[in-house]
Amino acid sequence: MGRIPTTTEIAHALSLEPSQIREFILLARQPISLDIRFGSEKDVNLEDIIEDYKYFKNSYKAEQSLNQYVESLLSSLSRQQ
Repeated sequence: MGRIPTTTEIAHALSLEPSQIREFILLARQPISLDIRFGSEKDVNLEDIIEDYKYFKNSYKAEQSLNQYVESLLSSLSRQQ
């Protein structure tokens, strides 16, 4: 196609009305809460399924640093301590 499809073309491809496609596009632009619950029993939070890779990287680095510090402290103790 070489271009962005129109709302009408998308609607036709999905067997929907163009107004529905416009509504979906507007909804996709609105922020949603991470606390939103979904699933058949509303038992899952969006926050629970989205991974924060930046958090895990920083958490891993902090844990490694703490482990090294504790090992350093332990190695400085005498056997009796």
